[in-house]
Parts: sequence; C-alpha cells; structure tokens
Amino acid sequence: MIEVRDLTCWRGERQILRGLSLTVADGEFLAVIGPNGAGKTTFLKCLLQLVPNWQGEILLAGQSIRDLSTRQLARQLAYVPQIPRSDTPYSVHEFVLMGRYACHSPLTAPGHGDRMAAERALALAGIGDLAERSLDTLSGGERQKAYIAAALAQEAPVLLLDEPSSQLDPRHRHEVGMLLRRLQAEQGLTIILISHDLNEASLLADRILALRDGQVAQLGPPSQIMTSDELGRIFAARFVLVQHPDSGRPVALPEE
Repeated sequence: MIEVRDLTCWRGERQILRGLSLTVADGEFLAVIGPNGAGKTTFLKCLLQLVPNWQGEILLAGQSIRDLSTRQLARQLAYVPQIPRSDTPYSVHEFVLMGRYACHSPLTAPGHGDRMAAERALALAGIGDLAERSLDTLSGGERQKAYIAAALAQEAPVLLLDEPSSQLDPRHRHEVGMLLRRLQAEQGLTIILISHDLNEASLLADRILALRDGQVAQLGPPSQIMTSDELGRIFAARFVLVQHPDSGRPVALPEE
C-alpha cells in the first residue's frame, strides 16, 4: 500500500504540489489526470525521490521512502518515463536485462536469475519475438512495450507510468492499455498511470485522481469523476459524456 500524507513540493520558489493526501491499495489501478501544470509528473517524481524539495510523508508498506536507498526503492517501484529514447544502441533483450540493476551491485554481471527475469518480462509484455532486435529499429508501440518490459524485469510490485500512450497510434494505444490491465489482473501489480487522455483513464482505472493547481480536485471511481460538471470544474472546458458500448464506462467528448 502507498500512503501519501500532506505532500507539498516546490520547484525553485514555485509551489507545484499543495498538501496531497491519498492512499493507493495493493493491486489498484490509479489514473492521474489534470490540466497542464497541475503537478501530475511531479507527483510521480516525488514517489521516486527524483525531486529534492518536498515535504510530507510517502510510505510504502508502512515504511518512509526517505529511509530507502535508491536500489531499495527500485525494488518497490518500477518507472516507465514519458518519452522513451529511440537511439539506445542495445538489443531489446540487453535493454530489458538492464532493468535488473536493482538486484545486484554495479560490478556484478547478470546471472541466470537475472536472465530468466528478463525473459519473463519480455513474455509478459508480449515481445519475446523482438528480443534480438535493436531497440532503435522498433516502432513507437514496440519500443513502449520494451520499456514496460524493462520495468517489469525489476519485479517491483508497483508500476508507475508517465503518459505511456501519448505518442502512439490508436492500435498501439489500445494494446498498451490492454497490457496494463492484464498485468494488474494476472500479476497483481499496483499501477499508477499519468494520462492526458480522459477516456484512457476512465476505461482502464479503478479510481481517478484529478489534480488542479497542485491540489486534489477530485478522487474517486470513473463514474464519479467523468461527469460534465466535474470535468468542467477540473479543466475549465465543456464536455459531453456518453457510455462506452462494451464496458458501460463514461467516455468524454468535447462539446462543440
């Protein structure tokens, strides 16, 4: 379980996050939405201890992240960044194997257990057939799955993703979304997803955290957040809501 208590963060003299408090249950899928500058990515970076100026408490299974080393934190949280690099000169298997860095010292060569973990991660991400391909030859969707596989190789119980489908075409966006849902259901992963796509958040997540001006604007299931009134308050825009024909979940369309 992740507990965030009164999280406040600054960038220089600017306050980015203002008193965030929430709990994420084990195995939960939480999507984080909000306007540009609302503090979504900063929230993830605070969980990862990648920003220096924050106050409050962040607990993983009851333990403060301030008491964890970088490697200890990496055994708990795996991170998929916003824009994967396309010029990394490694094979997919080599790249995914690098995700095992938290499990041994820098001077220790990967062992049999590391290679097995990398192979499992490739299989979970559905890209075992790409293992010998160079990462810089992959399509955007394939590359994103490789980055997810590298995160899975850490074997951490929590997966953090910063807009993993933002540059993907509809087919690969759907594939990545279904992969995340499968990882939650079959592997029991806790997933925190930053998304600018309201419908992606609604269709995938158990709950949605909406941020505005660095504060919690709303937190609840998609049915509670995805209403014209709530979205209008969060984004200062007008939306029409319809039900998805298969899932019945709310889908937002901009009002003409």
